Amino acid sequence: MKHIFLSYSRKNVDVMQKVRDYMRANGFTVWTDEALVPGTTSWMAAIENALEVAACLVVILSPDAKSSRFVREEMNYAEAHDVRIFPVLAEGNEATAVPFGFITAQRVDLRKPDEFEVRLQHLVSAIRNYIGVETQQPEKSAIAAETNVSSTEALPPIDLINLSAEAAKAVEILRDSNSKWWRRADAARRLGQLGDAAVIPILEAYLDNPDLDVRSAAAKAINQIRNPGQAAVISKLASSLPVKSSDTDAKDLPIATQKDSPKQSNGIATVKIVVTGSRRSGKTEFIRSMSEIEPVSTKTPLGSGNDVTSVELEFGRITIDEGLIVYMFGTPGQRRFDFMWEILAEGMLGFIVMVNSTRPETFREARSIIETFRAYSPAPYVIAASFQDHPDAWDTDNLRLALGGNEGVKLLPCVAKDPESVKSVFLELIYSILENIDSR
Repeated sequence: MKHIFLSYSRKNVDVMQKVRDYMRANGFTVWTDEALVPGTTSWMAAIENALEVAACLVVILSPDAKSSRFVREEMNYAEAHDVRIFPVLAEGNEATAVPFGFITAQRVDLRKPDEFEVRLQHLVSAIRNYIGVETQQPEKSAIAAETNVSSTEALPPIDLINLSAEAAKAVEILRDSNSKWWRRADAARRLGQLGDAAVIPILEAYLDNPDLDVRSAAAKAINQIRNPGQAAVISKLASSLPVKSSDTDAKDLPIATQKDSPKQSNGIATVKIVVTGSRRSGKTEFIRSMSEIEPVSTKTPLGSGNDVTSVELEFGRITIDEGLIVYMFGTPGQRRFDFMWEILAEGMLGFIVMVNSTRPETFREARSIIETFRAYSPAPYVIAASFQDHPDAWDTDNLRLALGGNEGVKLLPCVAKDPESVKSVFLELIYSILENIDSR
């Protein structure tokens, strides 16, 4: 297997060594310049050789790395040889640590010590996915530059005059053989958001692109253009909800609550809401209180002897009207099953994080779950402080401080067994989704 090249500032050697050791423990071969003596004749040649044959480059971003001439040269050399770059943010922020051209690129955030290993696992998973695809198609990696040029020449014709200025610009970025992978991926995503079906033939030409991010962005954009259901769903949700005011009553929400759901017609629009949280946070009761059907629950025992644990997934349904259904999916609470979280997060319109306000020992875990889901998806979310009817419950102000104090996120009191309390939380999530759409 090809090695992974680690690029870093010497002032961040401690972080580099942790990343190096973690990746090696996960079976990767990692190349660093630790054994090289800067300034020697063979030093630059060794780095060039290592980059040319690398599977990918992991760059540890920090203010020191951003100002390092050697880190920038390594990144430039990797780009010139079509070596995929995985940015890792160790210190600073976008303004002080992220180089020009990588602001919109997805990156792994290692700045919180208590989430260091979780974030590194995300990096490991991303690299495994990338290397797995590349090893299946090595001939494309070997001639990436030629593929880019030839695919540009072979792209189907399209009249840019008939496109909006923004769509035309995105198409030009895609067709430019000098565009880097992150620019092409961003351009494909933007075309999906713009929704013009005329660009589908262009996007289809990138479904076999050598870079995984570009392929994935093109595929999602095509699906978004061909299935513009979310816009219709948002419109239906907006028209179905009561006007938000300080005295909005949850009972005004037009949701069917009968256990025998009405018969549905064809062409139904559906959306997914995820309910997550640690164990015993009230997820099952929340879904049960909202669902018009008896929630479907899968409870699978894993392990043996004293190490038996149960993996529970819950599913509920809410009918807004004849043409709109909301599906609710409850996640397993254990961190070791977070691979299921990522699957459930795919395509969700928003998510609710349940926090047991009587168990402060779970608050740190709740913060980790929030960050994990935010890494999976930029979808809006709200936090439900459950068990607020208990005398030992933390109030929402103190709970907000314990969870990080983000004033921009709605944190709401909740009693998961009370349908009216649950509807209030659900309403606030929908309002957050609508606010997010309006702000784009």
